[in-house]
Amino acid sequence: MKTGLTFLITLLFAGIAQAESRDWTNSAGKTITGDLKSVSGGKANLIVKGRKFEVEVKSLSEADQKFIADWQSGAADEEAAKAAAADSPILSALDGNMVILDGKRLKKYEHENLGQIEVVAFYSSASWCGPCHAFTPTLIKEYNSLKRKYDNFELVLLSADNSESAWEGYVEEYKMPWPALKHGSREASTLKSGRKANFIPSIHIVSADGTVLDDASGGANASLKNLERILKEKKSSTASAQ
Repeated sequence: MKTGLTFLITLLFAGIAQAESRDWTNSAGKTITGDLKSVSGGKANLIVKGRKFEVEVKSLSEADQKFIADWQSGAADEEAAKAAAADSPILSALDGNMVILDGKRLKKYEHENLGQIEVVAFYSSASWCGPCHAFTPTLIKEYNSLKRKYDNFELVLLSADNSESAWEGYVEEYKMPWPALKHGSREASTLKSGRKANFIPSIHIVSADGTVLDDASGGANASLKNLERILKEKKSSTASAQ
């Protein structure tokens, strides 16, 4: 067993090269290239050419040890974000059920830190709606502006189109920068049935815990102005708490 372990450690620092992740250096100055998969019991689990190796973290360079510490901190933040998303009825409904335009195609949308979203604005719209076509360009401009200032919200298209092709065409026509709930999904139907205002275009604003912040009754333009106010207040509240 000891011989096998010695062989693994020797192989680990024998200069094996692989074009992924990062270079790892031990106290003797020898390096390898591999993926960091996990850290437990003071050991880093690396994948090198498909093989798993365990290395004592303390035997690595100071730069590598710092990288591992930062990686663990980031992993903890990610787990906390996932837990927050799981506790939110709104975020749970969105998770895995959204798509976004990528070039000319729609692809599955996965927010990197969904649990950090505090506010969700649902944009009810459709390709057959004239007022929607008039409002969407304005919304795109305002959305991009708000995204530059606030990272704690997302706007999601809630389509009223009857066909998937019409829905996709509408998204593609305007190159909508926000995600959309999948056409015909159970989650989309549930959210539609829970709306107070059923006209379009409209923007319903809710907090991650499901609290209604704007019921859209004042119209899309009024809700859009209200969205910026809500986000500004959220940001000020967070800053005051820190």
